[in-house]
Amino acid sequence: MNSSVYDVGGPRGVGGLSMVIDRLGPIDIGVLGAFREYINVVKIGWTLPLVADRKFMGARVSAMTGAGLRPGMGGTALEILAQKGRLDAGFEVVLQLGFRAVEISSGITEMSSYDRKRIAEFARSNGLYLSVEVGKKREREQLSLNETLEALNRAADLEPDMVVLEGRETGLGVGIFDERGGT
Repeated sequence: MNSSVYDVGGPRGVGGLSMVIDRLGPIDIGVLGAFREYINVVKIGWTLPLVADRKFMGARVSAMTGAGLRPGMGGTALEILAQKGRLDAGFEVVLQLGFRAVEISSGITEMSSYDRKRIAEFARSNGLYLSVEVGKKREREQLSLNETLEALNRAADLEPDMVVLEGRETGLGVGIFDERGGT
């Protein structure tokens, strides 16, 4: 590949780090696949991997993998399963559906360091891409600067492939964004 003004490095060769969110709506995976070298993870978030029809979800994950993409299960599902003491069930879903990435987050609950380490070890032992999301989803629960720095350090200790600062889809009033989306 020739170097260009757009070549900024990154683990997939170009484009830096990026994540695409799949809401399970209509999608042309072939078109998305054409941009695969710019996309580190296609995240299926919330709890969609747990509640969607398994056949549908497995086919979608398989199609993404076939297009050279890296489908991943978002952290909310694992947060909830960890809170219920059912993290192993989440691991089974990841493997059964063929996800190639997992995310650790504490956006809606506080996950124990033990469970965070378990997820990181699960990812490493299964050759999965690991991202750690730092921050809270609700505006009224935002972390202070010191809390964010502490959370980033805890995330780095897990040796993830990527650390993501929570910004919601809107980028309004969460993480580094103010209520209008400015920083």
